[in-house]
Amino acid sequence: MNNSNNQNTHMDLNSMYNTGQTSTPYTPQPAPQTQQPQQKPPKKKRKGHGLFFLLLTLIIAGGFVYVNKESIFKSTKKSNNKNYTESSKIVTWKVDKDDEEEDDCIDKETTIYETDEYIYTVPNSCVAKYKIVYSDDKEFTIKEVLEKKKITVEELNKQGVKVTKKAKATSWNIDKGTEDNCAQQIITIYETEDTVYTVSNSCIANYKVVFTNGESYTLSNALATKIVTVEDLISKGVAINKEPRVITWTIDKGEQGYCTQQMFKIYEDASYDYTVANNCIANYKVAFSTGEKYSLNEALTKRKVTIDELINSGVEIYKTAKQLTWTIDKGEGKACSQVITKIYEDETNEYTVPDTCVASYKVVYSNGETYSLKQALEAKKVTITELTNKGVKIYISKK
Repeated sequence: MNNSNNQNTHMDLNSMYNTGQTSTPYTPQPAPQTQQPQQKPPKKKRKGHGLFFLLLTLIIAGGFVYVNKESIFKSTKKSNNKNYTESSKIVTWKVDKDDEEEDDCIDKETTIYETDEYIYTVPNSCVAKYKIVYSDDKEFTIKEVLEKKKITVEELNKQGVKVTKKAKATSWNIDKGTEDNCAQQIITIYETEDTVYTVSNSCIANYKVVFTNGESYTLSNALATKIVTVEDLISKGVAINKEPRVITWTIDKGEQGYCTQQMFKIYEDASYDYTVANNCIANYKVAFSTGEKYSLNEALTKRKVTIDELINSGVEIYKTAKQLTWTIDKGEGKACSQVITKIYEDETNEYTVPDTCVASYKVVYSNGETYSLKQALEAKKVTITELTNKGVKIYISKK
């Protein structure tokens, strides 16, 4: 290509010289410019489209959340229908005892509900009439909430409704397991306030109470939950020993730091104040073998111990008689007979009052003790002079 172009150029120049034409200098021509396609002006964005898509996205997301929320509530409602209504709101309940009239209650254990395995009882007829009222105004009897499994026995007991769940004798048996390598030792399986129930070895202690519905309890758990009684177990062949519960106590003196030497009253009765010599003694505790622990005042007030028992345990207690006062109770509003009535006599005199009203006066002490005039004089609680000083009109006659 390049050689051919050069040859053509030379030929043109030679022909110009031979013809006598004047030469014109060669000016290279610029290459033709390629025409660029005309660009269209950019389209203006429509603001409404963005807002539309944003709203659409929010609506779709909201619908997704709503559907999931409904499914969550529905699944919760199925698993715990006592807490949710159809509108998925939490529902609470309370015990309605309005119909309870204590005077009309028949104090007899009453069966309110039973299944193939259990009998549910309440202590009297009034409890059997209690209503369970929900916050959505639905109302059920105790039998209905147990039957529909809306509320458990434990939940009712926490609200003060005493319901006892007892096993039917035909619904359970004793699983003795393997009775190998039994440790021969006394093991406590249950105890009440005044009785301890024990078995003689570890194998018996490991017996199970097994129900026809598959439920299983240890002897201890079955007795603690009152599903069975000790008598029930004995009737099934379980050897259980019954012994009186012996409760012991000791004095817990605590840490003996600095003691303030002054009298502290720990107890009082109608006639005496009981005090100790310092705050250290006042802070002693009475510790029982059951784990209970009381201050001296609590132990005495609840009659867990006596003053003499504390003194015998080494607690130094001072007993001081109260300064008693007394007044005359005339018993107003009585019809009086004008009859001279003798109220007392000694070796030389007889003492009488003018009518039956005065004869019925009472001597009342600040500790609550009350005596007739005759009793007070015979017991030397008061004297004739003291009575007359209180305004009692007494006649004195020589024998």
